[in-house]
Amino acid sequence: MDVKKRVCDALKSLREHGVTYTHISKNVGVTEGTVRNWATGKTEPSASELQKIANLCQKNIAWFYNEDYFVPAPATPANASAHPTILTVEGKIVASELFDIMKSIQQDSVEKTATIKDSTTIIKDNMVVIKSIQQDSAEKTATIKILADTNAKLGSCLEKHSAN
Repeated sequence: MDVKKRVCDALKSLREHGVTYTHISKNVGVTEGTVRNWATGKTEPSASELQKIANLCQKNIAWFYNEDYFVPAPATPANASAHPTILTVEGKIVASELFDIMKSIQQDSVEKTATIKDSTTIIKDNMVVIKSIQQDSAEKTATIKILADTNAKLGSCLEKHSAN
């Protein structure tokens, strides 16, 4: 599918969702006549205009070049309340069951992210405790060394004293 056809489909979808050529022309920065020429395939938008159309359609610009690219349809008052974003594939609305599955996956992802953040906090807290124990252990090791050295010196003194 060529870019002109994709532009025609995108503009048709916008019109079906109640978006006027006036609204499109103002958002893209061209005349209504230019938008009509795009809609009929007479002309093709420039790259910067295509990006503005993509933004208006809530599509990634890659959709205009790739047939298999999944894109959201424009949210309108008619469909926004049921589903804030309705997915389309090649201009066809995907079943609401798929939307619900995707929403569930997103929620699961949010919950896992929260769990990871909680786990990260626990790990950081545990590292503080471990560092404290290591410092305490180092201090105790130093104390034990001092006591061992002192005992060695005392033992040496006792040997000298006993020998006399």
